[in-house]
Amino acid sequence: MKKVVLSIVIILMIVSCKKENGRVQVEYFDNGQIKMEFVYKDGKQILLREYTYYDNGQTKTEGIYKEGNLFIVIKYNDKGIIKDEAYFNNNKLTGYAYLFHDNGCIYQLAEYKNAQREGLGYLFIKNPTDDEIGGAVMYKNGQIVSERSIVLKNFDKEKSIK
Repeated sequence: MKKVVLSIVIILMIVSCKKENGRVQVEYFDNGQIKMEFVYKDGKQILLREYTYYDNGQTKTEGIYKEGNLFIVIKYNDKGIIKDEAYFNNNKLTGYAYLFHDNGCIYQLAEYKNAQREGLGYLFIKNPTDDEIGGAVMYKNGQIVSERSIVLKNFDKEKSIK
């Protein structure tokens, strides 16, 4: 049954890729689960998307390319929950990068420019106590310029979760 479902999924992927006039390269684990998947444009070596998987079938990483250059990378834990997400320009970490707790809530937000931390970065506490919910760090050229705790007086945690 698993092989039938897997065959159907592969056929659907191939058919959907043909709409893009592309091709798909797939590698498998010994247990038959897909290990890696690469989607190319126009049968050329221009990568559009790449996926890696855990041996349980859950997506491990997803890479999205724009004109052959890495644009977005999303990483997942083995339960399928996003661990981190990062944006790239010309294959360099540029823009925002997000890290997530196992519960799916954001843990850290950082801004990058040419693969270096730049601008404000935020750190959020998983289970805040009292009024403190995290910290903020200012970066310039990859170096910390200043740090601050984020404290919200009369912060209603119950309302913020909804």
